[in-house]
Amino acid sequence: MSFLPDRFSKKKGLLTGSSHQEFSDSGIPYPVGRTIPPDSNADPIVAFLVKYKDPVEYERWVRFADCTKQDCESLLKKNGIKAVVTCRTKQYESLKKKMEDLARDPDFRAWLGKGHNIYHYSEMGDLAGVRIGLFFPDDVPTVVKLINDRFIVRHTFGTVTGGRDTVSGRNEDSHKHNQGPWRSQDSNRNEEDWQHYGYKSWQQVVEWGENYSPIIGLNAPRVEIQVGTVVTQAWAEVQHNIIYKRSNDVLATPSMKRMIDAINGMAITTEIMLRELKRSVEAAELEARRKAQGAYVPSAKNTLGHYT
Repeated sequence: MSFLPDRFSKKKGLLTGSSHQEFSDSGIPYPVGRTIPPDSNADPIVAFLVKYKDPVEYERWVRFADCTKQDCESLLKKNGIKAVVTCRTKQYESLKKKMEDLARDPDFRAWLGKGHNIYHYSEMGDLAGVRIGLFFPDDVPTVVKLINDRFIVRHTFGTVTGGRDTVSGRNEDSHKHNQGPWRSQDSNRNEEDWQHYGYKSWQQVVEWGENYSPIIGLNAPRVEIQVGTVVTQAWAEVQHNIIYKRSNDVLATPSMKRMIDAINGMAITTEIMLRELKRSVEAAELEARRKAQGAYVPSAKNTLGHYT
């Protein structure tokens, strides 16, 4: 299925003024003035998609994602960090849609025109993905350091929230007084407001390096690793399935969205309590060691500024 409008023909293209826009057999638009290549290898975007669609190649990426997941699990276990680790491989149709969007981006076409490898584009690091859901939010910096030491970091997105932007400036419209400070757009580009920021994680694109490549048949493969909490990741899955993966004849009502927003608030509150819980556990362990040693050990201070 092509994600392009019906008026776009794969072979005939679209006439817009004096320019003739042509498309490959997969529906990917070529820059104006280019002709359709005689074979898929003539265009790097088409060749990239054809190769990824091959079952053998796709299975390599599946294995690669799973290997990375297992390695992260071992890394966390070795360092005594509690987490749930999952992985996924990008579906072909999702990649095809992404490439259709990128093919319209002049910056991407210019970058590709310099002979760069599509696999190395910053937005292409998510063919394989690993998600680390930590039990405790304060473990995020520790896990990020472990990842940086274990892998070659190729791109750091840093803290990423789920497509919501904060409202800038002072509100002087009383009708918007009860609206939340976060904004997003739905699939129809209608503005939505939220009281909470949604999903939040630390995201990086990393590479195993040449030594790992022969094991899975990929050349210096990259993987996107997201580090967040198991609580907010669970909330994100609920939101995604309720709002974005619903049946076409079932619309997400304003009431559903308000409930999703409220549950998000409870998830954020749960993270705060988990931070306090971990500090309390650490303080109790410290006190136990102090009593066992019969010596003075300084007390730990919690996030509220109180000594425990």
